[in-house]
Amino acid sequence: MRFLFKYLTFIFMFTSMSAYASTYPLSANTEVFGDVTTVTPKKNDTFSYYAHTYDVGAFAIIQANPGVKENYPDKQTKPITIPGAFILPTKQDGIVINLPELRIYYFTPGEVHSYPVSIGRVGWKTPIQDGTIVDKTKDPVWTVPDSILAEHEAQGRPIAPVYGPGPKNPLGKYAMRLSIPGYLIHGTNQPTSIGRRVSHGCIRMFPNDIEELFNLVPVGTPVSLINEPVKAGWRNNKLNLEIHPILAEYPMSDADLKTLVTNIINNQMQGKSAKVNWTLVDQMIKEKSGVVEVIT
Repeated sequence: MRFLFKYLTFIFMFTSMSAYASTYPLSANTEVFGDVTTVTPKKNDTFSYYAHTYDVGAFAIIQANPGVKENYPDKQTKPITIPGAFILPTKQDGIVINLPELRIYYFTPGEVHSYPVSIGRVGWKTPIQDGTIVDKTKDPVWTVPDSILAEHEAQGRPIAPVYGPGPKNPLGKYAMRLSIPGYLIHGTNQPTSIGRRVSHGCIRMFPNDIEELFNLVPVGTPVSLINEPVKAGWRNNKLNLEIHPILAEYPMSDADLKTLVTNIINNQMQGKSAKVNWTLVDQMIKEKSGVVEVIT
């Protein structure tokens, strides 16, 4: 019965709009948006439900709630942390995709639009590279690359070589092609995959998020794929810090991570009189939860 309820819940929530904001006004004095909140788990809740409802990635919720089983958060009594706050990346031009954060930003005059994404899994990495949007397609046809066909064949689960428009198309209803050969920003027919490292390198988005972004972005928009696991920014005269897990393809020692964090904080503190809570910073370096914390 629980499985049936979850299935019906997925059908409902992935055909409805997220309840969380995705567009924020830019301000010279604010570099942090959204809020870290908590919810009391209810029967039949799942992390996938929270991810879509609050427009955050599934892995972000997993990282923020260590030890909680993602399909059974109602089996424990403490509140679930929803990491709905984010700090702007250092690059703020056109589309910026911060790979370790599993999040996309689209900067327009006076606003930023931000959504969770999926990126390439280990072995099918999403490149760190600059490009542009060269084409936009509604109801795309997916011609499966030979490499993906071969992978599925080797795993004993062959797939069709071509997928036309419809609910079985892994690209969903919208796709934007990058100037980086072979890479797209697109929807999905597997919404529970959003916010995870599961793709063959492309950028996946929730169906409602890609529809919104698709209608905002013109062809020719610059796209930057970046690796920024540590971000810091100010809000209400308080310095905030955000540390994400390090990508396996771009390893970093604990010592190097601590140096990076220290340098970023010190740069932010120039000319400021606030006092940094370095004990909290050390804890954040250890946990790498991705949750935004006030450190002054």
